[in-house]
Amino acid sequence: MDADHAHLGVPKSAWNNKYKDLPPAEIFPALVRDPGLVALYHTAEHLRITDRKTGAVSPDAKAWQQKRNVLGYFDGRPIKILPPHHNGQGASMPEEYYSYSGFTFLASPRGELFLSLGTTMVTFDVAFDADHNEEIAFPNLTDGEKLLTRTSR
Repeated sequence: MDADHAHLGVPKSAWNNKYKDLPPAEIFPALVRDPGLVALYHTAEHLRITDRKTGAVSPDAKAWQQKRNVLGYFDGRPIKILPPHHNGQGASMPEEYYSYSGFTFLASPRGELFLSLGTTMVTFDVAFDADHNEEIAFPNLTDGEKLLTRTSR
């Protein structure tokens, strides 16, 4: 549940043709209605890939970190995992998009997602229940893979 923040973007052609000359107060409301809008999610921001005591690299954590740059589309296209940045930091918005604004959200171990805007906070319950049938069908999955399987439904 470590989905820390996302950057929003639109195709550069849309930015140049529709948004760059709008008054600042009109840009964001118009952008979020654009069918070409994308969100570049940076997950696993705080994931340690090494054991605190031994310094050994966790293969599960390393694999998760390799998939931490997720480009989400709002027009029905499937998500795209971007290649990791060479130093482990989040990847930049792809070249064909103009990055404008973003959002931050936090998740707790209890499965609650909090989104805030000014002084208003909205809580979403995204808790997952264990699926006994999944355990039978996929007995060799790691805990991380089981979580990914549940969250991708």
